[in-house]
Amino acid sequence: MLENQTISVMFNVDQIGNDNATNPAGTVAGPPNFPNTEGRTYAGGFALDLNYEAFNLTPAFYYYVEDGDIHGGQDLNVISGTVEGHYPIMPELWATLRFDYLDVVDDPGFEDSIRQYVASLAWYFHPNVRFVLEYSYLDAELRRMTTFPFNTSLFTSAPGQFVNANNTRADLEENKFTLGFEFDF
Repeated sequence: MLENQTISVMFNVDQIGNDNATNPAGTVAGPPNFPNTEGRTYAGGFALDLNYEAFNLTPAFYYYVEDGDIHGGQDLNVISGTVEGHYPIMPELWATLRFDYLDVVDDPGFEDSIRQYVASLAWYFHPNVRFVLEYSYLDAELRRMTTFPFNTSLFTSAPGQFVNANNTRADLEENKFTLGFEFDF
């Protein structure tokens, strides 16, 4: 039971933005009234890969901070993660359940909350070729122009409203069935 278990830990510090770029008004580039677009980011998190007989569970948790210099003095704090479970119903038929979440915390202007639930069946009729039947439910409450993950239907109704983000809102609830044919290389 204790063999083949994995824990991963991550920590990263980086610099984002470009303090030298300017917009036509002569101010530093970025959303209106943001005094700076360059600052530090901090990220940390962990993931587990847990196995019990044929069942595999992979939870992950991440915490991300953009320095307040980027956002007019207030840090942007994001908590996100995922929990995914896999079970082989038969050697060539696998079931997967996944839950993803993202929350922007301690920032009254950017109170984003995203939840996604996914259930799928994958039939491997050849070792690297499969059919996948998937159901997903996405519930997103956003206060700024953003997409998650790669979903262009999540743009806010008033793009660029960074000055008063409370006037801008994009709520989305989406149910989707997908049938896919995939080659793995």
